[in-house]
Amino acid sequence: MANASFQSNLMRTLKSGDVLQRLLLVNVGLFLLVRITFAISSLFNYPLFSFTEVSAWLAIPSNPSQLLLRPWSLFTYMFFHWEFLHLLFNMLWLYWMGAIILEYLGAKKLFGLYIMGGLFGALAYVVAFNTFPIFAQSVNFSFALGASASVLAITVAAATLLPDYPISLILIGNVALKWIAAISVLLDVINISGENAGGHIAHLGGALFGFIYIKSLQRGTNLTKWLEVLSDRLSGKRGKMTVAYKRKNRTKILLFTKKLHRNKWMTFWIRSVNQDMEVCHKVKKIFFSELVKKIKNEFFSRTSERKNKFLYPHYLGLEYFCINRISTFIFGCLCESE
Repeated sequence: MANASFQSNLMRTLKSGDVLQRLLLVNVGLFLLVRITFAISSLFNYPLFSFTEVSAWLAIPSNPSQLLLRPWSLFTYMFFHWEFLHLLFNMLWLYWMGAIILEYLGAKKLFGLYIMGGLFGALAYVVAFNTFPIFAQSVNFSFALGASASVLAITVAAATLLPDYPISLILIGNVALKWIAAISVLLDVINISGENAGGHIAHLGGALFGFIYIKSLQRGTNLTKWLEVLSDRLSGKRGKMTVAYKRKNRTKILLFTKKLHRNKWMTFWIRSVNQDMEVCHKVKKIFFSELVKKIKNEFFSRTSERKNKFLYPHYLGLEYFCINRISTFIFGCLCESE
């Protein structure tokens, strides 16, 4: 009964859990599968595989010719761990930092950030090992594994999004997230030519993507959009607006622009279902004041709840929340009027 209950809870988490829980389960599950299989088979003096053999299939090689023969390793390496402490610290960081991204940007962007951060880390690792002379003798038998690049991408992204977000540390107190991320990156830079050079290079590649991703997102460009679309199609999900409206011509209706802090601005807008300017004007005239009130109330109610200055450029999650809810309301009105 206990075993059945555990299995049912595990399957329920995999099906209905959020992205963060699923990422944690995949990492832990793969670790347990590999290590338990290795431990049991070793009892009979015939281990099914060694660390080097399993890494040849799941870890990413630094040699491009080997990588071409095992392209799946670009993705499997970011979920594969061999040492328990390596897994433990990565999962703790993923749990803490992933919760921040999940809260402010949502599940899809957390998943995209994890995958793209890992891919950028892999790219940095392979390029570095085939560029710098110091790695010439080890390029043919070196490989990288672990979620560290993805985790550092999420950490730097969270620090870029919320630089003054307070993190409570034992014996120290509250420390701004930007300093934690900066120290992590600095340690990787210092150890870039050490024993685990490949790992530190991959970390820096992931960190670079995390920074670029948030800066691009704040300018209106989502670098992981293709992953979000792909995941929706694989899961059979489609956005409501995409299903209901398939018109080619669309325009942006500016609602208002609010200056948040110094040169930090946020623009709230919706998309009209067509380019009929009379319809656009009608929408603005009828719903403008009501929409602005709703957005401002939602906007400033959350800031008053937090009561922290670090939130000023970080309302992307709230922006998406407002746009999704209110634009759906407008599209429904337009559909009924037509």
